[in-house]
Amino acid sequence: MNGNSLPTVIDKVRLEGPNRIARSVLTENLAILAYIAHESRTLIPREGVTCWRALEALSFMASEIHGTKAILQKFP
Repeated sequence: MNGNSLPTVIDKVRLEGPNRIARSVLTENLAILAYIAHESRTLIPREGVTCWRALEALSFMASEIHGTKAILQKFP
């Protein structure tokens, strides 16, 4: 991935009603990380406080770590 590309997840989602399928596009890091963890059915707990702690960790990774990396890349 080069500096100009945008991380993206495109998935088919079922809408309410029979046989109604649409595309859903995610572009934000936290949403992509949470989507992958949720779809794996093993990477993130499904309920309870451990689920929220996992989302807290994903939020930290998506904002603090990713944001710091972006700032550090600007300076040689």
